[in-house]
Amino acid sequence: MRLQGHCAGCAHAQQTLQFGIERAIKQFVPEVIRVENVA
Repeated sequence: MRLQGHCAGCAHAQQTLQFGIERAIKQFVPEVIRVENVA
């Protein structure tokens, strides 16, 4: 996943991915192991 805008350089970007986006995706697709920032 590539974050854009203010999130791209934000110190909290990894927390946003791990505790927000990753958790939401895993609810619908439990096969997902993790979401990584590629930026």
